[in-house]
Amino acid sequence: MIKILIASHDRMASGMKASAEFFTGPCDRLTAIDAYTDEQDFERQIRDYLAKQNDADQILFLSDLYGGSVNQIMARVMSEEKNIQLISGFNFPLLLELLECNEARLSEEQLDFMLEQARQSMRRVVLKESEAEAFF
Repeated sequence: MIKILIASHDRMASGMKASAEFFTGPCDRLTAIDAYTDEQDFERQIRDYLAKQNDADQILFLSDLYGGSVNQIMARVMSEEKNIQLISGFNFPLLLELLECNEARLSEEQLDFMLEQARQSMRRVVLKESEAEAFF
């Protein structure tokens, strides 16, 4: 089974989880950790999460910012474990796509395809006067 752990600085992770579950309903495959919002040790929280997972599960770590402290800690933990992949700078379309996936595991090719689709979903919206009415 694919399990997803979102982690971020402050409360972005729990906000993304809440927004995703608005569309999908409650999802036990999705966990959020808001780092540095209290005195809890962030790395310990990740390790506690992993201790509850099945060795056969594929774990996807989603972090908010490449190179940030959250991402660095997740990368360190990932390097010591198996069945974990880390995606930094994730966006909401990627999260929804991952949650809609019914595969037991994702291949690197499948994950790369989803990442590319998520990148393409970001757009600057410019409306010409004639299009504005049709857009809304």
